[in-house]
Amino acid sequence: MKLKILVCALLVMALLPTAAWAQRGSYAHVAAGYDHGMVIKKDGTLWTFGNNYYGELGDGTTVNHSTPVKVLSNVKAVAGGANHTVALLNDGSLYAWGLNDYGQLGDGTTTNRLKPVKVLSNVKSVACGGCHTMAVLNDGSLYAWGANGCGQLGDGTDESRSRPVKVLSNVKSVSCSEVNTLAVLNDGSLYSWGANYTGQVGICEEGFGDVLKPVKILSNVKTASHGRHHGVAVTYDGTLYAWGASGDGQLGDGTDEGTCEPFAVLSNVKTANCGGEFTMAILNDGSLYAWGLNEDGQLGDGTKVTRYSPVKVDGNVKEVACAYTFTLYITASGDFKTVGKMFR
Repeated sequence: MKLKILVCALLVMALLPTAAWAQRGSYAHVAAGYDHGMVIKKDGTLWTFGNNYYGELGDGTTVNHSTPVKVLSNVKAVAGGANHTVALLNDGSLYAWGLNDYGQLGDGTTTNRLKPVKVLSNVKSVACGGCHTMAVLNDGSLYAWGANGCGQLGDGTDESRSRPVKVLSNVKSVSCSEVNTLAVLNDGSLYSWGANYTGQVGICEEGFGDVLKPVKILSNVKTASHGRHHGVAVTYDGTLYAWGASGDGQLGDGTDEGTCEPFAVLSNVKTANCGGEFTMAILNDGSLYAWGLNEDGQLGDGTKVTRYSPVKVDGNVKEVACAYTFTLYITASGDFKTVGKMFR
């Protein structure tokens, strides 16, 4: 019996994060790539974990890590793509690392980087698509680089770019999915572009061809997010709008029918984030709701049942980030939680 207890204790210890990482109440921001996650602690340190086949964790190796590893300090924001990561420091400098086959790191090459390399200065916010990257500068200008086969860069072409190119002005924030991009302008207008084969751009076009330049789809928007085949936006009155495919219920209207036009789904919403085929929303009271594909438990409701309508999964939530099959979130008290399956 004593031996059995000792073995169990050792197994538990092996699964626990190191003391340097596991400090309750110390987490500020989360972000997710396809199969890797990132968390910024309140002290500004950036920690990464998950798959690391192309150096997307930024620790100088290609070794996968189930326990987070420290990568950078003085970090303000972070974003992840399929196999690359970018981090915005407090001084406005932008660093990138990981896979670079389409120039998604923005350093003018297609060379993979196992450690962070500086790409830009004077950056305000950043987002990653599957193999492309978008950055909003302090003057509101939006720059794009990386893969562009579906027009996801928004520069009017389908040519990939290994260095940043300017796309828009007066931009407040940006969000990306695999081959799509959303930009919220300072006046609250929402622009969308990229692949549109399931209506995920948010406009109804004959043939649903790629949209190579930004088109306006909504007004009065506060935040927006894009999943693999769908998008969501939260307006200043707290209404959540959704559009695109809904084969797995990711639009949240109780059906599996998609639409190419945004429609209202939920009220009293503070912000929302899209995963591969699912959606998470934080309401104004801090409650976290989820809907869509759930075969890996990514909705966090304790089941693997796909949900076609929003279900409450937690409360007192400050920030949420969705990957393809897992979700990360931080509570208002600064605790970090993860649900779903990271290593596929």
